[in-house]
Amino acid sequence: MLSAMDALKRKEQEAARATRPIARLQIKSFLMNGLICAVVFAACSFVAYCSPTCVNQQAGGRRGSQGATPHEDLSTTFHRFLELIETGETRQLPDFWSNSGVTFGVDGALIGRRQVITQLQKKLDLYCFFFDTACLRKQDDEKRRAAKAPPRKNPLYSYRDLLRAAKSREFKVSQGRDADVLVGHVQVILTSGENVEGDKRKILEFIFANENGKWKLTSVPYE
Repeated sequence: MLSAMDALKRKEQEAARATRPIARLQIKSFLMNGLICAVVFAACSFVAYCSPTCVNQQAGGRRGSQGATPHEDLSTTFHRFLELIETGETRQLPDFWSNSGVTFGVDGALIGRRQVITQLQKKLDLYCFFFDTACLRKQDDEKRRAAKAPPRKNPLYSYRDLLRAAKSREFKVSQGRDADVLVGHVQVILTSGENVEGDKRKILEFIFANENGKWKLTSVPYE
């Protein structure tokens, strides 16, 4: 017959054996929870680090899928055009010509790209207008004599000489739509030095149209 002490020990042993599976389950649950937390923390850290790049890539993909034609900046295009005039670089000037041609003056004739290339090569008309003051005045005098018109009061200057002689210049750039065409209007307001006769304030105007994403010259208004 078991003593009371032996019976008590047996009960303690049975109780310990009964609690071992529960303890093992608790340990497994603790380890699993720790593993889940570690994975979640790593994923959150990765998203926080990579999300700006991912967002940019996704946005770029959406922009690329739209297939829109980017537009050149009008100011950048015009300053390249103006630089050609100031430096006297004639060969690249026709690259800025509209496919429809360019008009000069009020109700002036339409000058196509082939015409301007010929005039630049032969140093006539538009070559004088843009680059050569002496040539411009000579042609103007000949036309006035042929038309029996009085001499011009204020002497003419080529655009190149006006730009190079200016003490200061101010640019005004604007854009708008004419029907379905994006049109750009640029004014160059010059304050001339002492070596320019007549009005010291000169305004040079240029009108561009956006053709297939590129700005092209369409008109040079002047009186």
